[in-house]
Order: sequence, then structure tokens, then C-alpha cells
Amino acid sequence: MTRTERFAYWFSNSYAWFISLVILLFTASTLLPPVFAANGKNSIAMVGYKFYSVLCHQLAFRSYFIEGEQFFYPRAQASIPDVMTYEELTGMPAEDIVFARLFIGNEKAGYKIALCQRDLAIYLSLGLFGIIFHLSGKRIKGIRWYVWFLIALFPIALDGVSQLPGLSAGWPDWLPIRESTPLLRTITGFLFGAGTAWYVYPLMEESIKETRFALKRKKAIAEKFYEQR
Repeated sequence: MTRTERFAYWFSNSYAWFISLVILLFTASTLLPPVFAANGKNSIAMVGYKFYSVLCHQLAFRSYFIEGEQFFYPRAQASIPDVMTYEELTGMPAEDIVFARLFIGNEKAGYKIALCQRDLAIYLSLGLFGIIFHLSGKRIKGIRWYVWFLIALFPIALDGVSQLPGLSAGWPDWLPIRESTPLLRTITGFLFGAGTAWYVYPLMEESIKETRFALKRKKAIAEKFYEQR
């Protein structure tokens, strides 16, 4: 077998945990910018925030914080009791999106994780489901597209889109103005990530297993041939 074939055979067996490991390392690395910031290494921290900003809005009032008094600082509109709000923390209106993106925290508040609450849950659940899928022997059956829509896409779309009138003007007066909570964002993000992985990984297995079987047979023939020499 060629090196390419040996790698293809390894990957056909290990793709689920390999992809999951990459995703989980990517997710864990979102803790580095706030850790660097908390230790006074702001220039390094900002490189990390800049990198993850390509994938996430990084709004401070929709992000988790570490090294501070609270784990999150929601908008006052979220009406979460007994917590300091984003407006109280910064003295700025939440409608100032640019400031909310650029605000990374301070010594009192702590520093925000480089992915927002929802995105953090999405990537974490994607990685965890891949590990579970691999440990199951890739025997978990896939779900139909409409099941994926109901359990993964619909909840996150409903929770996310329904917040839009609270951040911008020009919407009809009959639309309710609401702000989601960290718990709801985490739950809907987790459902989207896990549901998407549940839909995608079995499809990947169906397309890969035939190649794996052919490579396994070729590997067995090659090993038998070298044993006989």
C-alpha cells in the first residue's frame, strides 16, 4: 500500500475522533485570549480575539466571562434578577454594537471568552457528539432532514431572530422586543451543534465505509503477501 492509501485507511477509521479533537481544541483555545488579558498580555490577547471575530460577533452582553465577579453580564432587557447588567457594568447602551464587540472586560468584570455563548455551545456539542459517535463504533443511526430542522435549526432560529427588533429600529410595532438569556442561547446552541453532528456524521460514515472496506481488504492482501515472501 502507498503512504496515501495507508493514511486514507487510518482516516477512514479515525475521522470522527480526529475531527472532534480539532473542534474541541479550537473551542478550548477560546479561553486563551481572556487568560492572556487577565495576566496583562493584552497585545497577545487581542490577536486571539481578532482571530475568532471572523466567526463570531463577540458581543459582550452575549458572551461568558472568566476571572471576574460574574460569569455573564446580560442586557437589562433580559430581566435576569440579581446580576449586574451589561449597561451597569459599562455605562454604555447595548445598541452600541461596535463598543459591545470591542469591549473585552476589565479586572472587576473579568474577560470575555472569544466565542459568544451560543457559538461556544455549538462547537462544544459538535466535538462531543463526534467522540460519542466514534465510541459507539459509528453505529448511531442518522436522523432525517426534517428532524434536524425541528430539533436543531428551528429552536436556534426562533431564539436568535426574535432578538433582532431589540437591537435595531424600523421593525413593526406589533413585534415583541425581547432579549434571550445565556441559558437559552447555550441550550439552542447545543441542540444545533449536536443535531447537526447527528445528521452529518452518519452520512459521512455511509460515504466512507465502502472505501474503508476496500482499503482494509487491500491491506490484508498486502500483509499476507509479505508474510509469504
